[in-house]
Amino acid sequence: MKISYIIYLLLSVLVLISCRNQNMDHSHLDHSRVSESEIIKGIYGNPESLMKMHPRLSDLGINAVFARKSALTTDLYDQLRHDSIKIFIEFPLLNGKEYLKDHPEAWPINEKGEKAPPADWFMGICVTDSGFIQSKRDELEDFLGKNEVDGVWLDYLHWHAQFETPEPILPETCFCNRCINLFKSYSELEIPKGSTARQASFILKNHDKEWRKWRASIITNVVREFRDILKKYQENSLLGLYYCPWYPHEYDSALYRTLGLDMQSLDSLADVLTPMVYHQKMGRSPFWVKEYIDWISDKTEEWGTGTEIWPIVQAHNDPGIITPEEFRSVMEYGLSGNSSGVMMFSVYSLTDDSLKVVEMKDLYRQTKIKN
Repeated sequence: MKISYIIYLLLSVLVLISCRNQNMDHSHLDHSRVSESEIIKGIYGNPESLMKMHPRLSDLGINAVFARKSALTTDLYDQLRHDSIKIFIEFPLLNGKEYLKDHPEAWPINEKGEKAPPADWFMGICVTDSGFIQSKRDELEDFLGKNEVDGVWLDYLHWHAQFETPEPILPETCFCNRCINLFKSYSELEIPKGSTARQASFILKNHDKEWRKWRASIITNVVREFRDILKKYQENSLLGLYYCPWYPHEYDSALYRTLGLDMQSLDSLADVLTPMVYHQKMGRSPFWVKEYIDWISDKTEEWGTGTEIWPIVQAHNDPGIITPEEFRSVMEYGLSGNSSGVMMFSVYSLTDDSLKVVEMKDLYRQTKIKN
């Protein structure tokens, strides 16, 4: 009799938990614009560590992997294809750290005429250095000639700077002779002769607007060029952009002024926008993720491009701890607005915390179309 009563209590608790889960409010998860099969339920990073514990990623509700091309071995590629997992490759476009070891001429120069120091862990590049851009062209073409993928995501998409922190590092670059001469040709302005510092001071004081427009055009043209390469080799592959999720007015309009991102122009070239909404790294609340996704959803509608939105949210415990509950919240917020997909940074955060895997699996398996 006592055992039966204990069983009855356990069953009652399970029923209450089930009812609670069924009644959770997911009113902000509106996916009416896509079919269920098109909602991207992704992970970012090398999936092999997770697959050691869960060989079939689809059992976790995952239908897409975003990984560096160096992680894509033949065995992994075949296994993902066999499991009907979409394969998207991150392509680190404007990270100059390795290239600069042998090519100091590509170092970004600041307004003092000096080499810009690393921005925390990141070291950018002079975006106009033709040797560097050619090396990246060759790298992408070589990869696409050997591997068929569902898409390529351009990363480190900005002039030298650091935005993944509450206190951004926003140097003025690049004032190398090549950049100054290219700007002169673009703007048809007369720049006085003299030291780099003198020329930089003249540009920033007298022609700041033209300078910012030129810098943004360089980034846009690079993206256009790499989109053309992708579509030439694999016409149906998607071009995605990982990018800084600042509002236009923040940090003295640094998204455009310093990073060089003209979001409307980039939106016209991308198939998918992936804002890097790392809330804790950037000193924001979890709810900021929803606010930003709602905002960029409104902007893409305004621009009329129909670009998909698949944000990447923070699961990584840095600078503090992201609890499983907080991780679940930012994943849900990532599916706000017109978002038709989500992924997390990074898969290693899942393998380090099994409860985050539980939350991801539950969310991914219950994310449905709302009619």
